[in-house]
Amino acid sequence: MRHGPGRAASTHSKDNFMTWFRIDDSFYDHPKVFDAPDCAVALWTRAGTWSARNLTDGFVPAKMPARLCDDPDTAVRELVRRGLWIRTTGGFQFHDWTDFQPTAESVKTLRQQRSAAGRRGGQAKAALANGKQPPGKSQASASPVAKQNAAPTRPGPKGRGGTGDLQGDQAVTRAREDPPDPQCEDHRGMAEPPPCGRCADARRARERWDLADAERRRTQAQCRRHRGQPADRCGLCRSEALAAEEDS
Repeated sequence: MRHGPGRAASTHSKDNFMTWFRIDDSFYDHPKVFDAPDCAVALWTRAGTWSARNLTDGFVPAKMPARLCDDPDTAVRELVRRGLWIRTTGGFQFHDWTDFQPTAESVKTLRQQRSAAGRRGGQAKAALANGKQPPGKSQASASPVAKQNAAPTRPGPKGRGGTGDLQGDQAVTRAREDPPDPQCEDHRGMAEPPPCGRCADARRARERWDLADAERRRTQAQCRRHRGQPADRCGLCRSEALAAEEDS
């Protein structure tokens, strides 16, 4: 199931860095969701924003559903039954979280980059105020990092993808890279962009990527311990390691 956003819920950390829980705009009528009880949908959404904000990579502690839902027993039972959550040590794990959401590691890295860029920008302003030559643009500007925090458009699975024509084995290999944006640079992030040939090319490239990614997921190796999880990115193995660290 896809978690990429049409509209996305967001949260802010203490350093004012916005994290996103990505929800696809077809979520409402997905076969796993369209007839789910409201309490299950509410819990899935609230727990997703909680996990995104607290950087747990989709792990939800066992006691958390009762804080987020008025009927946690029904909601949890339905989420597990429908394959949206998986029971694991100490709680529950979102299915395929790291395929569709930013990982805790990537968020922390971006925060560090933004903090460093902010310091360089402050140094540049101070140098100008004192009549000194500021550092070069590439050193002082924080904008390249800040742009990475823009509201997401409609990304697909995180961490795989490619651009251009994807054919056969090459497509499966390149599908491990980041997915191409379905809009051109001039219209990226616009809900209703004007007619644009470059956007049309971008959409076609994204469609090719989606097909290649589906093929990769169909043929990829599975985790030996957790059925349905990829061998190289098993979210349940990670969540069990996290729970073990908390217990130790």
